[in-house]
Amino acid sequence: VDYSVCTNAFPSATGNCTDDLQCMYCSQIHYGSIGIQDIVDSIKANPNIDWSNTIIIITSDNGPSTGISGVPGSPMPLRGRKAGAFEGGIRTPAFMIGGLVEEFTTERCEYNEIVHVSDWYHMFVDMVGTVSDDYSPDLDHSQL
Repeated sequence: VDYSVCTNAFPSATGNCTDDLQCMYCSQIHYGSIGIQDIVDSIKANPNIDWSNTIIIITSDNGPSTGISGVPGSPMPLRGRKAGAFEGGIRTPAFMIGGLVEEFTTERCEYNEIVHVSDWYHMFVDMVGTVSDDYSPDLDHSQL
């Protein structure tokens, strides 16, 4: 494990990381961020892709493993874990980037309510302004 990546990239969060699993996780986050930036840079550099008409969504699976199979994780300050009903097992971080997102809003938004995948659909319809044949505004959804 490359501890220097962990301690150099996130010194305030990790201090002097000495735990292999925590440092591996930290390195995955670090290199994942680099990978996302590489994707964004490639899209912006490609003349065949219109950045102003692009949405990239980054989301994750629900909840941390919290020690299952030796994998570290913690939903702190929430209670719960993967496959559990407590908030720590169901709350999932997600974010969107892209030219269409920048056009839709210039402010950072945070939404802390319960969201289902069907809620994303309505948001995309609102952002793109296109309605497909299967769209129904009467479908139960939260306005994101």
